[in-house]
Amino acid sequence: MCALFGFLDCGKKIPFKVLQKLVQALANASEVRGEHASGISYMKGNQMTIYKRPKSAHKMKFKLPNHTKAVMGHVRYTTQGSQEFNQNNHPFRGHADKEFAFAHNGVLHNDRELRRDKQLPTTNIETDSYVAVQLIEAQKSLNFETLRNMAEDVRGSFTFTILDETNSLWFVKGSSPLYLIYFPELKLYVYSSTGSIMKTALKHSALRWLHYEEIAVNEGDILRIFPDGKITRDNFNVALFFTSRFNSSPLRWSTYDYDYDYGYFDEEDEAYMNLVDMCIPNLWQYKLLLAIRVTSLLLYFYGETGLKPDQLFIIEPQSESNAKAIVTILKNKNCNNTAVHSLTEYKTALQKELNLMNDGMAVFRDSSFVEESRHRTAGLEVLLQELTSANGNEEERRHLIAIVTDNAGSFSSELPAYFLSLNGCADVNDIQSLQQAIGEFDSSLINLLSCSKVDENLVTSSLAKTTFLTKTTSNSEYYKTERMLRTTVEILVAYRLISANERKEIIRYLKSHCTEGMDANLTISNEFQKVLSSCIETGRIKIANQNGYPFFKLDKPMIFLDAQYINMVASTLDRCIMPMMKTTQKRNKLLQALKVSDKLYATNNYKRNVEVEVAAGIMETFSVYSFPKNILIAKCREKLENLTHADYLFRTNEFPDGFVPIVSIGNKVAGRIIDDTIDEAESIYVSGRTRSGKTHFLVQQAVIRAESGSKVIIFDQTGAFTDKELKKHLPDDVIRKYFSRWEIGKLGLPVDLLSLEHCTTPSEKKDKLCDILAEAGRITGDIQKKFLRRCLKKIIKAIDEGKIQSLPETLQFFNEDNPDEAEIKARLEDVFDDLEGLETYHQNWKKFLNSQAKIVVISTSTDGIHKSSQLIDMLLASLYSHKQHNRPPQYMVILDEIEELSLTKDAPISTILRKGGKHHLSMLLASQEFSVEKDRLGKLIGNCGQLVFFCPKDANLSMIAKHIGYDKITLARLEQGEFVAVGGFYSRSQSKNSLTTIKGKTYSVTDTKGKTNVLDLFTWEG
Repeated sequence: MCALFGFLDCGKKIPFKVLQKLVQALANASEVRGEHASGISYMKGNQMTIYKRPKSAHKMKFKLPNHTKAVMGHVRYTTQGSQEFNQNNHPFRGHADKEFAFAHNGVLHNDRELRRDKQLPTTNIETDSYVAVQLIEAQKSLNFETLRNMAEDVRGSFTFTILDETNSLWFVKGSSPLYLIYFPELKLYVYSSTGSIMKTALKHSALRWLHYEEIAVNEGDILRIFPDGKITRDNFNVALFFTSRFNSSPLRWSTYDYDYDYGYFDEEDEAYMNLVDMCIPNLWQYKLLLAIRVTSLLLYFYGETGLKPDQLFIIEPQSESNAKAIVTILKNKNCNNTAVHSLTEYKTALQKELNLMNDGMAVFRDSSFVEESRHRTAGLEVLLQELTSANGNEEERRHLIAIVTDNAGSFSSELPAYFLSLNGCADVNDIQSLQQAIGEFDSSLINLLSCSKVDENLVTSSLAKTTFLTKTTSNSEYYKTERMLRTTVEILVAYRLISANERKEIIRYLKSHCTEGMDANLTISNEFQKVLSSCIETGRIKIANQNGYPFFKLDKPMIFLDAQYINMVASTLDRCIMPMMKTTQKRNKLLQALKVSDKLYATNNYKRNVEVEVAAGIMETFSVYSFPKNILIAKCREKLENLTHADYLFRTNEFPDGFVPIVSIGNKVAGRIIDDTIDEAESIYVSGRTRSGKTHFLVQQAVIRAESGSKVIIFDQTGAFTDKELKKHLPDDVIRKYFSRWEIGKLGLPVDLLSLEHCTTPSEKKDKLCDILAEAGRITGDIQKKFLRRCLKKIIKAIDEGKIQSLPETLQFFNEDNPDEAEIKARLEDVFDDLEGLETYHQNWKKFLNSQAKIVVISTSTDGIHKSSQLIDMLLASLYSHKQHNRPPQYMVILDEIEELSLTKDAPISTILRKGGKHHLSMLLASQEFSVEKDRLGKLIGNCGQLVFFCPKDANLSMIAKHIGYDKITLARLEQGEFVAVGGFYSRSQSKNSLTTIKGKTYSVTDTKGKTNVLDLFTWEG
């Protein structure tokens, strides 16, 4: 779901400021349909100009040159191709017989096939939308015929807008919404994706008082509006759009032959059925899931007969691998993976997922615990409003909704939902083959229906076999869903994908309308929690450490602790726990319940092998059951924490030399040693939701590092480190002593970015200057850097001769007649405009920092700075270059909300994290986001020596819990200022920084009364 907006001013009667404000108002109002990226295109003289960034519209300041006649805009909700790669964002640039800009609202599903079949050029643009640009370019002309050909080639949901170099606006209207209006007195056309967006935007414009007419644009229309206001129309053949909204496997099987008597199958059908049989166990529960999936694809046809979904599906897996199989069978969007949205995410995220889904399954995962009931209830409310059409959405969508939950017993039986448990069902081992097989079946089915009549097809024929099902008082709440499922089952029986016995069991299940959730596992798990806690409290079970005293003894009832888990051998479980259990006396049933409830961590048959110290320096391996520490009641957990962390905790008067305090637990502190002898990565990555305590942690660490001898540089692009904000975290006297502030918008750049100091060869000079200018222009590709480097020779010569003193002066050396150099110049110009008129200080970082306090806040958050992220990246590149030749003292860079900065592998942040340690340069990074994937953020985090997790965003909760082996409840219930830290902490017994996980609070340099805690205790100078 994205949004389109723009205008065409044919009358030139409107003050320019009104149009400028109109564009921003349209963009801001369009944010309801996408916040990942935004951009506009317009003609600047004879040049097509595109300005786009991976930012939400309200963070952009769209500036138009005077006399701009037309603007085409787009806001993006990312579905394919990361918005962080700006080339994936709209509008796109294209060239046929004329230059044009192109934007798309919707999702295309056959882009890969089109690129392959039509041999379109390879591109680094990853989004599905760009194939439409390539289809136009391949025809070497922009006109009604080429747009019609393009629209009939693509499959999916779409509305396209095109702005060409003559200032003509084109619209190609598919199934996605479009709202076009005309102000006759002004000869002004304005458009947006929906009427509500237009209404919101006009509230903020002087145009709200003027009369306008709505221009009808129907599905299948192609419009061209000329600069003088004349409209010409054509159309394209509208296919059954439902068939192209499904994002299936790229593989395509030939259309299935279908006989109304279900009597004909060819050899290819038989081969396919064998493949499905190999992938899906012959159990009716799995076949019901398949029927649910196929039903979601047929909702268009069921809707034509008046059947619409009236029930949710709540499905309980027996294990995580079982859950992946369920998701694979149900999910038919981005079906090459098993990632789905969590039910406990923010309402807006859930609604966006629902808005994107048409003729398919909206699948959500619920791994929440009882303590998270508020978030689960809020998410469930969104789904129920969607089911009952009580959410006020303008666009009607067709989808089924399923929740895959670890605890179906937490859902009320009063919900309009079918409950299905897969406990006891065999796992699916080959998920990839299952994805392929189901995707191919969907594709074949869709291709078949694409060639069918709406009133005479596979679905209508199968509905005739379920006419005996009629709506009654007793089944009125679920009649429509049951009728659709029973019909789909008949189709799958005909295709021999459901056997007679499986059909019988499914019908029995549907007749009973199973609405009771399964809560036996939760009951068993809760009892185990009480029994284990009681055994520890009373001393019946003793506690040992994995490493160090007290040592583990196999012949005594003991548990031993590692960083994340309580570990127990089978003999202790049988001797101490099982006799006290009332809900079950079977060990395997207990372990199964704990596994399903996410209370057991295992690698093989409920167990894992772990080494433990049984005597000083002697390690043995045992096969154990491992339980997360949150399984205990609070009093027991506190007892365990104190024992686990004893080796890492120090009183303030016990700090060893070089000790940097990080986390407080009671009246003791854990930290790490940082000195010249330690070469390990000391950069820290901090994540957590807003108002979780990240900024307080950053400020406290800044003062601690400054007092330990480091120079601290805080880049403030959000205004989070103004004097007013600092006073929320520190007393005035500490701020005056340690902090100084440098406003780039008022004072200019603090250092000379054109300085070639320490560069002894032309190659070194080029490398340094290329790094800085590449960050300014966000130039990442090798080809673009090649053109940039060509211009550097002349720039370096001018610098050496003293002919240029500032960055804007470098623009004169780019040849505008060369398209590539002109593009680079335009990008640099956008950034350097912010520096026009500001002073450049001809000094290096050492001189600048020596003139400031121990902590300097470099601010780019003033109104005059619009490209703050590029400026910060340029300064970071310069700082790294300086530290390569000036190792001591230690420098610490602090950055908050890093998502807007460049995170590529060659960006300054990545370079400093990988190589900065040996130059005494480290970083303290903060963000609301976290990733363990091989994306840019994930790779960046992987180079940090310590991870600090404040209360995470709901979307990141499961990922973080799994990554660090910590339980989700503890993470979800972290209070403000509390965090879990993973990394090297100084161990008393090992006399070095040792990897561990510690939960505590931010160590503050002052106590609540403002008295010094630590500032007078440091003895080490870097």
